[in-house]
Amino acid sequence: MGFALRPEKRKGGWHSILTGLVLATAGTAPSLAETRVGAQAGVSLTRDANVARLLADHAPLGQIRPGGKFRVTPRAEFALGMMRAWNPRSWDHARLQQASLRLVLAFPLGAGADPFLEVGSGPVYLTDPRIGGWDLGLHWQFRSHIGVGTALSERVDLTYRYSHTSNANLGYPNPGINFHALLLSYRI
Repeated sequence: MGFALRPEKRKGGWHSILTGLVLATAGTAPSLAETRVGAQAGVSLTRDANVARLLADHAPLGQIRPGGKFRVTPRAEFALGMMRAWNPRSWDHARLQQASLRLVLAFPLGAGADPFLEVGSGPVYLTDPRIGGWDLGLHWQFRSHIGVGTALSERVDLTYRYSHTSNANLGYPNPGINFHALLLSYRI
């Protein structure tokens, strides 16, 4: 039983042509690639903070089948956002900006593209390591998440994500912060 990539075919379009030109050196076919843009909003129940992010992700290989019925869609996700304290103990640190890059793996649960489970992890840069009186230790953090989602239409997905952000004990303190978030994304 060897490892073989068997991507599923997707409908083409102008975005597939552009993606194909960009990824031609990587050897991926235009009809396999998929790019999404989205907006995410979430709340932390442990740190009295909320989060808003705009993100884009790209799946250069589309969906792959490493063997049998198992399928996975690897994505590179880039996000820019803001974290805001609800009831800041220090108004000097009531808001911060963030940027992140993550590897996200989506696992379809049915015959089509929905529903799906996803996991992701990667580095996050915060413009301030303090938010609303809490010291997160460092500007550089790591964020991991697990999520479940479904397609609302051919191009729109809705995903619930539970994420944890911390500095992975690389700095002190390391209290971490957890978020419950909804992501609405659109395939282009």
